[in-house]
Amino acid sequence: MAEISADARAGAGARAGCVRGFLWDAGEAEDGRPTGQQRALGWGAALHALLVTLVMASDPYFGGSFLLLITLFAAPLLLLRIRGGFTTGAAVLGALYTVCSVLGALAGLFFFAPSGILLLFAAFADGRRRPCAARVLTVLGALLLAFSLWCVAAMAWTYYVAPALGLGDV
Repeated sequence: MAEISADARAGAGARAGCVRGFLWDAGEAEDGRPTGQQRALGWGAALHALLVTLVMASDPYFGGSFLLLITLFAAPLLLLRIRGGFTTGAAVLGALYTVCSVLGALAGLFFFAPSGILLLFAAFADGRRRPCAARVLTVLGALLLAFSLWCVAAMAWTYYVAPALGLGDV
């Protein structure tokens, strides 16, 4: 019987990784830097939080109280060069913001739930360890980001732009 080469075993293990170990082993890969998929999801979370903050900043009830949150959503992006920093920071802040956005729904924090979920996706979307999970999480993250940005744009149009232009009552 023929020997299986190391490359063939690595390829079979990578294909089996789509089922086995789907979301576990969330640590950094060998070189410690996040992949492009992780960076894109992290930037998407920061972009969403920034746009929500800009829309909510003119609200008389919330005012500028969300300005601190936007800096904390961008914190994992500051850790891109530190070994293990991005994945750990994104996982911790993503879990914290997802829980806080559900618990603080009456205070308007539910608008930040997609950013927290995107940070969680960014923490686990390492294509070097789990290529199938990284693809699935990146596609889900892109769909979530597109839908949530559409909702933010609709909210801005309905409550701020249309009344300012005199296009109808809210």
